[in-house]
Amino acid sequence: MSSGLALGALGYLFVVFFGSRNDLLLMTSFMFLGLSVGAAQTISNDLILSSVPANKAGAASAISETAYEFGTVLGTVVIGGMLTAIYRAQVTVPAGLNADAAHAAGETLGGATAVAGQLPSDLSAELLHSAHAAFDSGVLVTATFSAVLLAVLSVFTYRMLRSAPAELEKAEH
Repeated sequence: MSSGLALGALGYLFVVFFGSRNDLLLMTSFMFLGLSVGAAQTISNDLILSSVPANKAGAASAISETAYEFGTVLGTVVIGGMLTAIYRAQVTVPAGLNADAAHAAGETLGGATAVAGQLPSDLSAELLHSAHAAFDSGVLVTATFSAVLLAVLSVFTYRMLRSAPAELEKAEH
């Protein structure tokens, strides 16, 4: 499990160091992230199900799936919230836009792109440059945070699982 988490940290580091330079490296980072989630989830499910008697396997599986879904939503909220806050703090909206357009451009990259399509070319370029820079900054911060978090969790799980008994009694399922 710790190897899967370390692979995820590596994927996020690829985003930090290479994500904006090369599409192939960005796709590689997402491959690492996908493999890491699959590995960690498979191993954690095996650990959970093998630690309970057969008559409790259904409940253990349900708890495991619920925890996975909750973690996914919580991660999306926290990481997405961080990225959004960074974007909103760093984007510069050109002066002279009406309130609705300024609000849309300041909220999301998609909003800025939509507003930029309705502006003269000089203002459009200014807004798009600011919006992309703010979004990229948010991605770098959240990817760095995620890499550090997964690296810490990798070390933690390695240490915790290493101290577990070598042979867990496998329940018959």
